[in-house]
Amino acid sequence: VIRYFVPPGATVLVDDPGYYLLFGKLKLAGARVLGVPRQADGPDVQALEQLLLTERPRLFFTQSLAHNPTGSDISAAKAYRVLQLAERHNLLLVENDPLADFKPTSSVRLSTLDQLERTIYIGSFSKSFSAALRVGFIACSDALASDLADLRSLIHVSGSEYCERMVDVMLREGHYERHLVRLRQRLGKATQQALDWLEMHECEVFVRNPQSLYLWATFPGNPDAVRLAERLLAHKVTMAPGHVFNLDPSQTSPWSRCNVGAMLDPRFEVAYRAMQEVR
Repeated sequence: VIRYFVPPGATVLVDDPGYYLLFGKLKLAGARVLGVPRQADGPDVQALEQLLLTERPRLFFTQSLAHNPTGSDISAAKAYRVLQLAERHNLLLVENDPLADFKPTSSVRLSTLDQLERTIYIGSFSKSFSAALRVGFIACSDALASDLADLRSLIHVSGSEYCERMVDVMLREGHYERHLVRLRQRLGKATQQALDWLEMHECEVFVRNPQSLYLWATFPGNPDAVRLAERLLAHKVTMAPGHVFNLDPSQTSPWSRCNVGAMLDPRFEVAYRAMQEVR
């Protein structure tokens, strides 16, 4: 999508905070990247409208659900407003949804409301199946799909046929649906336990979703998440500090991205207590 739509010097929008690898890919393409502040219910639509008026961007790369790193979901009202602005200002929306299967099928998505008229939907099976299965897909209009398929054949000789066939079998034989039921149940339980832990330790949580692989939180007495990560790393626990998800990584951030599964590991509790005792 970046190769097709983003020539050097083009202005594009991203969620801020957002996915740092996307920032890097866009900068590698020579794009001028501007951030739309992320709120608990989706993008800041006032900031988005102002950027559309003054900067005339070509695309907006956003993650509506299970947002990385904040764990927030877009609301129906905000999704409708974003689509209104996109139509008014001729903006193309690129909706990244790698954690789609962790969420209920009834969850609000820009591409569902828009029916792919002004949206490109990017999905993946790598998070829900296995990180070793690097299989994803793009949903878009017929004409664009044909062009992107041609471009893909120029960039890549082929994908992994073994991985693609494995995903195909899982989908066709019904294994996937059964797997998702268990996966969502486990995630819901883990999310609640992680929220309970954060509340017990008087942490601030950006948004409390019932099913969220990531939680965006601050820890008392730790105004710089980098220093927190360094202290935890001394106890062999890795934490993702918030500044790496900022469009401007030089900014100090008190926020950390917490993986709910990792937080339930007893080693995390031991490391956090040991860090507190050293302080």
